[in-house]
Amino acid sequence: EEPLRLLADATGSLIARARAFAELHRLHQRFLGLFHAMPDGALLVNRDGIVDLANPAAERVLMVRPRELAGAPLERFVPEAQALLEWLFDCSAGSATHRGRLRRADGEVRDVEWRVNQLEGEGDRAVICTVHDRTDELRETAALRTLAVAVGAMRDGVTLVDHEGIVRFVNQAAARMHGYGDPAELVGCSVGELVPAEFAAEFARLLPVMREDGWSGEAKARHRDGHVFPVQLAVSPIRLDDDHVST
Repeated sequence: EEPLRLLADATGSLIARARAFAELHRLHQRFLGLFHAMPDGALLVNRDGIVDLANPAAERVLMVRPRELAGAPLERFVPEAQALLEWLFDCSAGSATHRGRLRRADGEVRDVEWRVNQLEGEGDRAVICTVHDRTDELRETAALRTLAVAVGAMRDGVTLVDHEGIVRFVNQAAARMHGYGDPAELVGCSVGELVPAEFAAEFARLLPVMREDGWSGEAKARHRDGHVFPVQLAVSPIRLDDDHVST
């Protein structure tokens, strides 16, 4: 009976280990699935600054071939790798961000934002960090800022009106034309307030048509003090995402 009991105990132990191994394998596969599906670039980085694992999004950000990142040092792609590595392992807040630059495989330097999550049970041996390329966003923001400055400085009056007839933007020339010192005073008001009362109904009827097809010609506008003055008006429809805006 003793040998049988020992055999039964050993068999039970092996079965338990096999089940634990199977569960561990399942969790590992689930982790890999989630890791590789992340929309932002994700890297598993160890304390020595070596990339242990990278998802496809990270490979696209850095423009490298599949699995080329595994085993690569951060300093190959990050000009200030040591500073980033110190931040990755000293940062305890999962929502904290670090902005810097990285160098792609083609040599182009890009502006990026890093986020970090420390792995439970790994202590300070490894972290998962995500990298988001901000270069195009920064360029678009700079271009929009330049455009806003240029439109704001135009001698002709420019007004942006949304699909509900609400003023979203007025440059300085348009504000002065209507008797306002600060363009912000007009933002949020109805464009109908800039039209003489006797033309308000006709303007409201034509506004949807002008938003779709545009219009140009002579018109009348209303000054802040109530007097009416002639203007040469040009309406151009533009689209911002799913919103219609007219100028």
